[in-house]
Amino acid sequence: MDSGKVTVPQVTEESGPDGEDENAEGTRRAARFKLAKTSSLFVTWVCMGLYGGITGPTVPDLGERLHTDYDSVGFAIAFRSMGKLIGSPAYGYLRDRFSSYADLLLGVALTVVSISVITKPWVSTVSVLASLFFVEGVFHSGINAVGNSMCVLMWKEKAAMPVHLLHFGYGLGALVSPLIATPFLSHRHGFNQTSSTNNETFTEEDIIFKESLIEIPYAIVSGFVLLTGMANVGFFLYKPFRRMTSLYGCTSYSNLREAPFLKDRPKSAVSILALFFLFNMMTVVMDRALGSFLFTYAMESGIGFSKGEAAYLNTGFFACYAGGRAIMGLLAHKIPVRYVLFSEVYLTAACSAIITFYGYDKRLILWVFSCSLAFFFGPVYPSGMAWVDRYVPLYGVVVAIFDIGSGIGAFISNWMSGYLISNLGPRSLLYFTFSAAGVLCLTMLIAQFIGNSRGDRHQAIKKEITVESEGK
Repeated sequence: MDSGKVTVPQVTEESGPDGEDENAEGTRRAARFKLAKTSSLFVTWVCMGLYGGITGPTVPDLGERLHTDYDSVGFAIAFRSMGKLIGSPAYGYLRDRFSSYADLLLGVALTVVSISVITKPWVSTVSVLASLFFVEGVFHSGINAVGNSMCVLMWKEKAAMPVHLLHFGYGLGALVSPLIATPFLSHRHGFNQTSSTNNETFTEEDIIFKESLIEIPYAIVSGFVLLTGMANVGFFLYKPFRRMTSLYGCTSYSNLREAPFLKDRPKSAVSILALFFLFNMMTVVMDRALGSFLFTYAMESGIGFSKGEAAYLNTGFFACYAGGRAIMGLLAHKIPVRYVLFSEVYLTAACSAIITFYGYDKRLILWVFSCSLAFFFGPVYPSGMAWVDRYVPLYGVVVAIFDIGSGIGAFISNWMSGYLISNLGPRSLLYFTFSAAGVLCLTMLIAQFIGNSRGDRHQAIKKEITVESEGK
């Protein structure tokens, strides 16, 4: 066999993994495998939501421990996105080149992330914190490239609902993580303060160290991530499961260079990839700005949120974020994904406009429309993945290209959000997210126009199969 290629067994609805007509037992075996694999990926995405969501409510405490401001903490968080620029292409290649090792790749990535998570509360400098976020970003992007590609290739034209289910797991984890963190947060606000009790003077460092116990929620999240990583390693070591993994959704790296979509109207294919590179970038700009700094905005905007109330707002945001992914995933099973995605993007922009221009200083409007925005915005990323797969197959390297865009967007968002809040005031964060929503709307409009001219690839495949069957 040519060392530069991987032979990929073809698995269709009519044929089983052994290439024979699939009998009832083979159908049940394939269904069990897909259910088990999708469930495993769902738990993995819950982990991603947990360690991603734990950052937002603990930003003030991290800053207090490091004696620094939101700008510096935001800059450290931004290094997570720099890690994606390395991890995305590396893991995209490994996913396509070594398909049967997918579970091992996930297990290793989750284990490294768990070590990074448990270490963060103990660091003493911003540079070390930035290094941990960088390492986390490298392996987070690997999880994303492997998992998304595996799910889409495994379910093919039926992928819209499973992909939404996968990303519902992220929203669920991000919803739970603030609830885990809130009981252990400091009850003080601000840096470098002093206080006096019984003629004794305490620095803010003394008080915060006693009141902030964020190492506990970080340890809880880290433990869950580690257990999930070990489970994925176990799947890899179980030979029957590994064999099924290599047969369903298997690709080879050489396939990308020989991909038909790059030979058939390549300009439209490249245009779609470029537009969704930008689309993913803007999606993550909004995601990180609101997901990581909505808590901070509520605290700093002067509209009367306590730390506990801001944590509940953050929790409500992620509850609607997760709920939107679940409900839109069900709708995507019945409604063409292009209609679902269009409604999500434009309703997100409408909610962002209301918050930016009317709800920035009103608690009720901020509550209602930030949660509404989360409901419509949460499923944008998985809907975008399912939309692209209608026109361009989601090889691991293709997902990695999008993830690089996500990494750039996250770097810009984390850094700019902290900078804007520290230097221009909290409301500038809202203008920042509204601008990103406007770019999303324009990008989606242009991409759909190109997609319409190119045609749905799954429908084209069905037509070819129908023609071949009639010819026989």
